[in-house]
Amino acid sequence: MSSIKFCTKKDIKDLQNFIKKNWSKDHILSVDNSILEFQHKDRDKYNFVISRNQQNIINGILGFIPNYQFEKSNNKPKLLWLALWKVNENLASPGLGLSLLNFLEFNIKPDVICVVGLNENVKKIYEVLGYQTDKMNHFYFLNKSFNSFKIIKNPPKNLKCDSLEYNLKSMSYKKISIDHIDNDLFDFSKYKSKSYFYNRYVVHPIYNYMFFGIFNNKKLEVVFVVRKIDILNASCLRIIDVVGDIKCKIDLSEVFNSILEKYHCEYIDCLNIGIDEKYFEKLGFSLKDDKTIIPEYFEPFERKNVNMYVAYKPKITNFIIYKGDGDQDRPNKLNN
Repeated sequence: MSSIKFCTKKDIKDLQNFIKKNWSKDHILSVDNSILEFQHKDRDKYNFVISRNQQNIINGILGFIPNYQFEKSNNKPKLLWLALWKVNENLASPGLGLSLLNFLEFNIKPDVICVVGLNENVKKIYEVLGYQTDKMNHFYFLNKSFNSFKIIKNPPKNLKCDSLEYNLKSMSYKKISIDHIDNDLFDFSKYKSKSYFYNRYVVHPIYNYMFFGIFNNKKLEVVFVVRKIDILNASCLRIIDVVGDIKCKIDLSEVFNSILEKYHCEYIDCLNIGIDEKYFEKLGFSLKDDKTIIPEYFEPFERKNVNMYVAYKPKITNFIIYKGDGDQDRPNKLNN
């Protein structure tokens, strides 16, 4: 018989040892307390459900990240992201994994519960549990001034450009701080406020996120939360999250060209579900096809395509997910 409860400070060493033995000996959450506390520390407990057997040994864990981990206002729906769900089958009775999930849902009672970064096999498990599943779209904008590439592979030689909705001369970008973003622009994020973006991105203990403000005739239309990745003596930019109206129908081809030239990057990309492909195409993005390889994993680096799936319940419309949601954009190693 196992006992299930929320993780406390007294359980942390055992939790980290469980992760080392059952997931990876150098998993970031088992060796770096700054990421563990940033992502999972919540006042007098940690955002993990743990189970102990009769010998008081942890035999199962379920991590989660509530939006109130970074969202300090109280007027947003309660949203939970699942993370690090693992059971030691040698120490656990059948059904323990589902018991961990049931305990979490019963005690938190979230409005929405979701997970991002699933592979095909795990996606099927969530479908059996009644979750809605989708494949994330991978959009990218290529630096056409590059003749050779070390990160992206087999980029198309001729990318189609749609007609422009606005005069390109009216468009500009500027690296800004979060203080320069009016609160009204955050109204487009149903589950996130200015407080969320500050606590999730500005004060991250390891990663350095940049805020690129996109202006149309000096009016701030949209802000991209971007992280630069350096690998193989090359670089790329990843849009991790978005503030504002991504459906603004502004062609940003020249803006993206300027950003890529300034930061000397091969491409800029964005993983998303919930925004129609046509809006990204209006911005100037292309949807990745099977021939073009745009890596998803950088720690360690794998030069291959990876299909990223999401699962959530209840089934809702207009649910927008980016790379920064859940635990997908976190370090996997210390020497990042």
